[in-house]
Order: sequence, then C-alpha cells, then structure tokens
Amino acid sequence: MEKLLLASTIEEASGEITDEQDLIWKATDLAVRDKLDSYGYLFAELDAEKKKLDFIKTNGVEKLQSAISRVESLSKKLKLRLNTLSNGEALRGHIYSFHPFISTTSYIEDVEKLSPNETYLTIEIRQDYWDALLSDKQYDTKISFDIKKRAGKVSELQDKHPAVKTVLTPSVRVR
Repeated sequence: MEKLLLASTIEEASGEITDEQDLIWKATDLAVRDKLDSYGYLFAELDAEKKKLDFIKTNGVEKLQSAISRVESLSKKLKLRLNTLSNGEALRGHIYSFHPFISTTSYIEDVEKLSPNETYLTIEIRQDYWDALLSDKQYDTKISFDIKKRAGKVSELQDKHPAVKTVLTPSVRVR
C-alpha cells in the first residue's frame, strides 16, 4: 500500500519532485528497491494510460491531446529524475530496473537554411487539376494550388547541417 501511496503522490505533483516530495521519499520506511518498484509501477500505469488514450483518440474521440501530453510529460520528468539519481549506474528494484541513457532527438529548426534539393513541399491542388497535369490535357484556365508546408527530412541531411537542432535528454529505460 505504501508503494501505491508514494506513486500517487508523485503523480499528483505532475512529476515535479519538490523539497517536500524529497522529504516524503527520505522519510518513508520503504527500502530502496521498494521505492524503485514504486517508480516502475508508476511507469507501467503511465504506459497503460497512454495506450488507452491513444486508442480513444484513434477511434474518433477529440480533445485528448492535452491528456496524452500530460502523461508523456510526467513520464519524461520521472525518467529525468531517475537518470539523475542513478549516477550512471542501473537502478534495480525487486520488479523493475532502470537503465540510464541519453536520448537524442534531432529536428529541423530553420527550414530557410535548406537548399531546394533538400526541401519537400506539401501542396493542395484540386483533383481535376491534378488529373489534368497527369494526363497532359490542355486546360483553358490557370491551374492553381496552395503550398501548405515547406519541410525537409533530417535523415536525408548531412551530419551537423545548420538547419538541424539536436537535443540531448537524460532518461532511463524501464525494464
């Protein structure tokens, strides 16, 4: 029961571990492995909640993105905290273990730094205009379209491309 109480206390604080939360952590009579299992239990609950919300979103229910973001944010904060506590070593509870690593995320920060051969355009065009373009028909009217998005693919760019930003985030793998 103490494990569930500790996990719910952390979850209610939205993953923020305040000085008060640290005192609760230190004052609880739980052994370190039990405390780690509390984190593992919470990660399992967060994963289950995210899967449930993804299922609901996929099946037509709207306005769930904020709930999904909350779960993802809480999970990210807890993983950062456990990475910090681990000092580079795996943490092991009775059921769960946490293995620290650095997560790497790259994205295109400035699309203007991409050359034309590195750029993809998303356009919107009427179906009949598209059919005419494909069939080489002559159209009396000017064919119009809208550019909806200009982007690139990080995987197709050279290492250290000036348009790409890479973010390193301390995290843990839960097993």
